[in-house]
Amino acid sequence: MWYKDERKPRSLSYADSPDLYKWQTRGTAVTDLSGEGPKVIHWRGRYWLIADCWAKGMRVWRSEDCLNWTLQEEALYGSHGDVVISGDRAWWFYFGGPRGPATAQAVSGSPAPQRLARTTSINVVELSVVEGKLIAPDPDQPTYIDLKPVREQEK
Repeated sequence: MWYKDERKPRSLSYADSPDLYKWQTRGTAVTDLSGEGPKVIHWRGRYWLIADCWAKGMRVWRSEDCLNWTLQEEALYGSHGDVVISGDRAWWFYFGGPRGPATAQAVSGSPAPQRLARTTSINVVELSVVEGKLIAPDPDQPTYIDLKPVREQEK
């Protein structure tokens, strides 16, 4: 399990469990950035750790063994996302959305509105691996999803 440990300055940590009842903490998974909402997947022969690193975006690390992680330069879109894998395809579902007029006014430094308008949406793009990096395409292009009807065995 990968999680945000509030007690550590670099908060992406991990733990193991033989039965999902008793857990043993193993330490910090990555030390180069702080983040939250970590997701780890095994896809296209590698492990990928994706975490919301706030102003630095959804950051991606790759690993061959889930112990040694390498940060890739390119980030993914949105915040607090998740990956759905079906067959050899993977889709990145993430939160994001346009700022409403009241939000834009508050951010610009204009007089604060009476009520802060907040909008969000759930978006999706199909992921790919290009030159060893987990990449998302242009989010403004259509995304087509074709999920298999049977759940695949976890690896």
